[in-house]
Parts: sequence; structure tokens; C-alpha cells
Amino acid sequence: MSSLISVRNVKVSMDEWSILKGISWDIREGEHCLVVGPSGSGKSTLLGVMGGLIAPTEGRIDYKGAPYPSPEKSAVLRRSAFGFLFQDFHLIEHMTVEDNIGLIQAVTEPTRILPTLSDLLQPLGLEDRKSALVGVLSRGERQRVALARAFANGPEVLLADEPTASLDPESASETLAHLWNMCDHLGTTAVVVSHDRDLTRDERFADVQKLVKGCLEKDT
Repeated sequence: MSSLISVRNVKVSMDEWSILKGISWDIREGEHCLVVGPSGSGKSTLLGVMGGLIAPTEGRIDYKGAPYPSPEKSAVLRRSAFGFLFQDFHLIEHMTVEDNIGLIQAVTEPTRILPTLSDLLQPLGLEDRKSALVGVLSRGERQRVALARAFANGPEVLLADEPTASLDPESASETLAHLWNMCDHLGTTAVVVSHDRDLTRDERFADVQKLVKGCLEKDT
């Protein structure tokens, strides 16, 4: 099976600090992947590179066999192919749930039919909160809104940064269940990074890697 995303010898450096040290990895369509590692190991940087937000210092990344454009020119690729679930949510608090999602869909240049608001909110138990301002929601509700927004453009790939961070085990399990539900509904491939090794027990992850001090290797 050909790779959806192909990472080849990717290095990212800042000044004299090496963040990623020659990463090579293949993400196959429909194969959910997990990267575990401690804080500061380069997980968020790796997601940023894979999402076209950060240009590698060296190396190459291909999407469906074509090289990524520069971050300045990759907006169309990001809006059409990738959904981002940020650790800090990055929601607009003075806007409603519906408007936060609508803002993403308004700038999307889709390659397939976009999910409806009901498609996004109903599986997460948020339909009755669509008119609520994000600023009045609980942290758990905000996390679910961020998850819904990450799928708003009908992405082929979800890039999720610490989706269960600071959650108790029950809430973490519910969040992952929601994530898999949305991936199944939209046919999205997930790439998740986390410091939480408990996630390695989730059988939905077909490929589990560990990132330590900028180096990636198979987790065993």
C-alpha cells in the first residue's frame, strides 16, 4: 500500500538546537498512528512539520506522492487535507460553537463533501450547545468542540496533539471513543502524539512509535 504521508530524513533545528534528528516514517491511508514521548521530545514539532505548518531544516515530506509546498504556500493543502486538534484548543471564545466550526468551513477548499453541523456535533453530544458561546462552556465541552472543529473540513488526516492531556481516565476514554467515531464516520486517518503511554494499549493504533530526544523508533 502506498503512503499517504511519507517523511524522509526530516531534521528541524533552531539556532544550534536540534529538535528532530533525521525522522523517516510512512503514514498509510486508514492506518491510525501514535507517537509517544516525554515533554520536549519534539512531538508537537513533528505534527507541525507533517501538517505543513513548519518547514524542515533538512529532508522531505510527501503527501500522496507529491512534495509539500513551503508553509507560506501550503494553506490550500492544510485546509483541504488536514484537521488539527491542538492541545490548547485555539477556539474563539466570544463566538458560538456553530460559528467556530463555520469559520473553518468558510475557508475550506474541500476535496470531498463537507460534514454538516449535525454530523459534527451529534456524535459528541453537542447539538444542544451549538448556539452557546465557547467562553461559557466547561473544559470538557470545549475539548469536544475542538474535536468537532478538527473534523469540520472533512479531513483525510487528523493531527492530534495530546488529545487526552489533563483528563481523568474516564474522560480520556470518552474522548478517544469520540475521536474514533468521527474517524470512522468521515474515513479519516489519525496521527496522535502524546506523553500518555496508556494510549499504547488502544488497539485502534496500528502503528505506535516513540520519540525520544528528536529520534523516532518503533515502540515495543
